[in-house]
Amino acid sequence: SDETSMEHVVQGVDALSGILAGAIEDCQQQRPSTRVGLVEWNLWSVASHRDGKNFTEFYDVQHGLFTASMVHAFVRLSPELELANFYMLLNPMGIFIHRGAEVVETCLAEVFRFYRPAFPGDVLPVQVQSPLMGGAAVLDSLVLRNTDGMWLFVVNRHASLPVKLGVTGLELSGAKVCTLVGKHLDGAFERTESVAPGHELLLPPLSITRVQIVQTVAK
Repeated sequence: SDETSMEHVVQGVDALSGILAGAIEDCQQQRPSTRVGLVEWNLWSVASHRDGKNFTEFYDVQHGLFTASMVHAFVRLSPELELANFYMLLNPMGIFIHRGAEVVETCLAEVFRFYRPAFPGDVLPVQVQSPLMGGAAVLDSLVLRNTDGMWLFVVNRHASLPVKLGVTGLELSGAKVCTLVGKHLDGAFERTESVAPGHELLLPPLSITRVQIVQTVAK
């Protein structure tokens, strides 16, 4: 089922981030100045070394939600995690699929561009109440601050459950809201844009939401 597939995705994110956290802790104990790097990461659902299909992997909403959750995990592990390279930018399993003379942009390019305006930025602490699925949180959140304001990112990883998000400590009214929404795990994202009506947001299932909170400076 879609719910089971997303549970596996979330468990994979938690497992990989846990391994990285353990490696960081080991390095800090042995040599505090050492930084950790991850040279390749990706979600392989069907690709294989031995199926004769040249590493065919169809990137879809499920891969996009995995990618967004991993970006959140990597940011939370910084600065001790110095490098995290996606596998890869351009090849048969790249963000841009290359086969022969043809290059096709996948939905993962849209996901990475979605986060680009918030980087580089300072990471701010954030806590949200979230329902659980398979023992893990449905929502995954991140807050960054740079010269363009504060950026709140929330991934709703449930396959069918919309979640109402209440935010305290951030003034959402009038903030720019942009959302990538998937109708099906094996489909593509649709992009919507709106303005936050107040302190609550309704996060659709299978979605990545970005809220830009522009800060005004008193003179």
